[in-house]
Amino acid sequence: MVKKILKYNKLTIIVFLICISVMAASLVMTNYYKNKKASGTLDKAENYSTVISTNTEENGKYVYLRITKLPYLVAVEKIDNLTNEYYIVQDEDNYLYVVLLKKSTLKKIEDEYKKDPNNFSYMILGRIADVSYDLEKIIIDKYNEGSSETKLNRFNYSKYFGTTFLDENAFTPYSIAIGVSELCFFVFEIILFLYLIVIIRGLINIKNSLKNINKDEFERELLQDNIKEYSKAKILLLDNYFVSMDIGMNANKYSDIAWVYISHDTRTKFGYLYNSFSDKANIKVFLKNGKKYTTNSVKVKDYDIYSEIIDEIIKKNSDIMIGYSYENLNNYNRIKNKQK
Repeated sequence: MVKKILKYNKLTIIVFLICISVMAASLVMTNYYKNKKASGTLDKAENYSTVISTNTEENGKYVYLRITKLPYLVAVEKIDNLTNEYYIVQDEDNYLYVVLLKKSTLKKIEDEYKKDPNNFSYMILGRIADVSYDLEKIIIDKYNEGSSETKLNRFNYSKYFGTTFLDENAFTPYSIAIGVSELCFFVFEIILFLYLIVIIRGLINIKNSLKNINKDEFERELLQDNIKEYSKAKILLLDNYFVSMDIGMNANKYSDIAWVYISHDTRTKFGYLYNSFSDKANIKVFLKNGKKYTTNSVKVKDYDIYSEIIDEIIKKNSDIMIGYSYENLNNYNRIKNKQK
C-alpha cells in the first residue's frame, strides 16, 4: 500500500524536498554574502578616499568607505514618491563625504555605534554618483544652517565634499547576490508552505480512509493481478474498493458511494461535464455519509478514461447515481440526510 501511495504522490514529495533544498541553499548564500560584506572582503571595490585623492572618480565605480562617526543628515531630496536622504560621514582620517544611505543601513550603523562608541567603525559599500546642481544647493543650505564656523557656497563646496557622493542604494555585487538569494528563499518558502498543506491533507485523507475500511482485505486486494489501474487519473479499481491516489489516498467501498459525475462544461452520456472553466476534467465522488472528494484532473481530450471508469463502477454497484442533474442532487441530499 505504501508503495502505491508513494508512486502516485512522488511529485508532491519531490517538489517539497526541492523547496527545502533551495531554501537551505538560499539561506547559506545570503549569510555568506552578508558575512563577506561585513568582514570587508571587498573583491573589486576601491577605497573611495583613494579614488578621490587620485582623481579617478567615475560615475558608477564600485567603492567602499569605512566611517568612524555617526552620519549627519544634511539633505532630503524628494523625487515623485521617492525620498532620498543624504548624510555627511567622516572616515578614519577625518575627511568628510556625502553618502546616500538606506534607512535600514542607518539603523545598522546606529546599532553598531551603541555597542562600542569609542572603537566604532562601519564599512559602507556603493557606487559613485555625480552631485547635481539642485542637490548641491540643498546640501549647502542645510549644512550652513547647522554650522557657525564654516560656510559653504558653490565655489568652496568641492573643497570639502568633492563633486561626487557615494550612493549606497545603487546595485552592487553584494546587494544583487543577497537580493536574488532572499527572493529565492521567499518564493520557495511560499511554494513549500502550499505543498506542506497538500502533504498534511494527503495524510489526513489516508488516515480517514484506513479508519473506514477493512485494512487486511484492502491490502490483499492491492496485491491481486486483476486490479484496473488508470495512471493518468490516479485511480485504482479493486474488487470491492474505489481508490483515488490524488492527494494521499481516498479509498471507499463501492457500496459506500452514492453519486459520481464527471466535472466539466460539456455534455456526455453520463450527464453534464459540470462546473469547470479549465481544459481539464475530473470525477466528483459523493459518499452516503455526506463526505465528498475530487479525483485527479486529466485533460478534456482524455476524459474518456473517466467514462470507462464510471462504466466499471456501475458494474460494481448499480445503485450509484451517475451524472450531474438536479434530480440526482436532490436524491443525494435525501440519502445524506438519512445517514445523520
